[in-house]
Amino acid sequence: MTAWTDLSRSESARVKRLDVWWQSCAVRGLPDRSEFDPSAFTNLLPYLLLSEVERPFRVRYRLIGTAVRDVAGSDFAGRYLDDMLPEGEDEEPWPAHYRLSFDTCRPVYGHCQMRTLAGGQMRYEFGIWPLTQNNGSDVRQFIGIEDYGEWRGRVRPLRQEIADWQYALQPKTA
Repeated sequence: MTAWTDLSRSESARVKRLDVWWQSCAVRGLPDRSEFDPSAFTNLLPYLLLSEVERPFRVRYRLIGTAVRDVAGSDFAGRYLDDMLPEGEDEEPWPAHYRLSFDTCRPVYGHCQMRTLAGGQMRYEFGIWPLTQNNGSDVRQFIGIEDYGEWRGRVRPLRQEIADWQYALQPKTA
């Protein structure tokens, strides 16, 4: 697993900046979504993800930053994490990362190594922070960040796009 709970292992200035905000709010308890002021983080907005937790445990993305959209090749706001995961043992265990943050009410940090559409590899860091909603006590949302550095390419198509391509490429039967 490429995730950890010790911020000192992170190298990303973006991850560290969002963590400073979360930790300052966590002094009073688990931060509430309403405490996050996007205008204070304009340079981070392209890299942010806002998601919500449904019961039974399932993560649904609400907002996706433009850099995240560009790397993924699609705006997946409104979609569920488990519906988008490509299959394969080399894939990042995203549900486990979110579940760890949910269960511990603590941030999870890490890094990913992903294949690009050109066949290369890219590495990026991420952070996932749990949030309450409406000043409740349970984790109801997450704010996350994916720091791609200066990467401007597309990593891979989403599962639905792959399914669409496979369907379109199937030979027609009479």
